[in-house]
Amino acid sequence: MLVKSLDSARAEKNALDKNRLEINTMLETLSADYEKVQKANSRLQKMVDTLEDEKVYLQNEVDRLNKDAEMREMSLRTEEDRCSRLREELLTVREDLNKAYLAKDMLEQHKAEAEILLAQVEKSRGDVE
Repeated sequence: MLVKSLDSARAEKNALDKNRLEINTMLETLSADYEKVQKANSRLQKMVDTLEDEKVYLQNEVDRLNKDAEMREMSLRTEEDRCSRLREELLTVREDLNKAYLAKDMLEQHKAEAEILLAQVEKSRGDVE
């Protein structure tokens, strides 16, 4: 009976040793898997950080481009207003120039009429003398 107990205890010890080795192997495998997951998590976190930095950069770039577009729009409106005023001024100057040409033509016509009258008066004076 003692031998049977001793054999039973040895078998139980061997089974426990086998279980301990299996558990140690599982623990080593789980530790290795955990390290792989940690490394993958670290890489993914770096990617997330990089993407967040890029997102901030791109948002700043979009904001800058929007501000630049607004400034260009304001500048364009200012130039369009200036162009409109210059067109109006050009129209006014052309009208004034046309009036000046008409006045010049009328003065030349009056001058020609006055020269004709003066020539007639001098001829009449010559005839009278």
